[in-house]
Amino acid sequence: MHPQLLTDMSKNVLDIVTEDKLMEIVSDCVSKYKHFPVMTTVLTKLTKSLNVAQLKVAMTLGTKTMGTTEFHSRLATAFLNADMPTKAAAVMKSPAAKITKRDFHQQSLYFIKKNNIKALENLFEISKDFRVSQAQMLDYLVQGYVSADDTAKALTRLEASVQGHVIPLPSTVDLLTRTLTNKNQEIPQILRDAKNSYGKSSV
Repeated sequence: MHPQLLTDMSKNVLDIVTEDKLMEIVSDCVSKYKHFPVMTTVLTKLTKSLNVAQLKVAMTLGTKTMGTTEFHSRLATAFLNADMPTKAAAVMKSPAAKITKRDFHQQSLYFIKKNNIKALENLFEISKDFRVSQAQMLDYLVQGYVSADDTAKALTRLEASVQGHVIPLPSTVDLLTRTLTNKNQEIPQILRDAKNSYGKSSV
């Protein structure tokens, strides 16, 4: 099966074939086209079912086609998709992963696009153990909450971060302020105070 065909029909294929058959298709694509189609989706399916045997096959094929670092980034995303943050954190902290700020950026945008707020929350917590801007990670998390129409939780997270000495980015405060204004809701003091912090360095 051509990899583009599998990509186009990935949802139907993943729903109707067994995991063994799925990995046969993937193996065929890797053999013929040097391409592992819909890798994150495939890995998510395997992690949710805890199919260790086929995960090992996927690791072999994934590292062959994308390299060890990129595969580990995709595997971490899959564990987050499967609501397994402890395993995701272990993968991200492994020497082979070499997780960078770019990975957090890409994963955050991916979860926002997929409206996977739980995964975004877990990624936010994991990021605290890495040298990545907590202000930026908070911004991503707030974007996720706003897209899910949950400004209450966004404000709760904002307040907790401020108490943890994180200065929100202007974009974070502006997004929440604009969202609340559009809903004809009162702007809380936490946002008013945050505006006064503009110009100061963020953690």
